[in-house]
Amino acid sequence: MLCIAFAIFCFWNFSKSENNNELFSKKVKVALRAIGHQILLSNKDSITLILPVNKITENKYQISFEKHLYINPEILVSVVKNAFQKSDFPKNYFVEVIQCATNDVVYS
Repeated sequence: MLCIAFAIFCFWNFSKSENNNELFSKKVKVALRAIGHQILLSNKDSITLILPVNKITENKYQISFEKHLYINPEILVSVVKNAFQKSDFPKNYFVEVIQCATNDVVYS
């Protein structure tokens, strides 16, 4: 079991207007919450809270959970891929699973 935080790094061209960037940020946050929900369901957990998604930098977002959580890397890859395809996000991104206690990357 890990207390984890996902860090999602997305790279894209920000030549669009500020409003489009704000809309994109909101879409990322919704997609990450959906990813978190699917990860919880894969653990047969429908009650653990998904904490608010944080925008760390222009291209970096973090999702965290209230409780320790087991993450199956294969399920994580599948869930992220499906969510990003549905949202029509850029195909260039990184996903890291970070153990909260040590801040170590345990999966990338």
